[in-house]
Amino acid sequence: MLGKELSTPVELVIPGKRTNPQSPEDYVNSLQQGLEIAHETARTTLRTELKRTKRDYHIKAHVHSFKRGQAVYYLDKSSVKGKSSKLKPVWTGPAIISTVLTPATYIVKFRNSEIKTVNHDHLKPCWDRTIPAWIRKEREAIESGQEITYCTCGKPDDGDLMVACDRCFDWFHGRCVNLTRNQARQLKTFICPSCSH
Repeated sequence: MLGKELSTPVELVIPGKRTNPQSPEDYVNSLQQGLEIAHETARTTLRTELKRTKRDYHIKAHVHSFKRGQAVYYLDKSSVKGKSSKLKPVWTGPAIISTVLTPATYIVKFRNSEIKTVNHDHLKPCWDRTIPAWIRKEREAIESGQEITYCTCGKPDDGDLMVACDRCFDWFHGRCVNLTRNQARQLKTFICPSCSH
């Protein structure tokens, strides 16, 4: 730990053979070699552990694939100050798959028009016997091609300017992000305020 052999009380009481001390240059060289060996050993062990952890994760992982318009439940891990998370339901919903971004990432729309981008690990299919009326309406809109686009403020498209973030794919009213129609035409890409930080 200190880079040298410590003198113990026994050695102070019974003096042993005196060894020739190392020169400062030899001590620095031997210490540097020892540290390089220790670091390389740590890196090798870390690589081995990462491979093992990845293998174990993929053995237990279950990939769920969902389609647009499918009703799902969302695993809500959020907590509210002053409320016990143990007493609130773990799964919230049902919600509806609004957009399939990748085979593992989805945009989910909730009853209060809240929109979230979530991983498949936080979703499970809704097998309820009765599906809420608002989900049935959303499904019909998706199937007929008349889907309503919602801003992150929770209000639908009112015919005014709507822009989509090129990073998180969320939609925004132009007024919600202080953007005029002329400014939107001149933009090649739009990054929303939450993604730009």
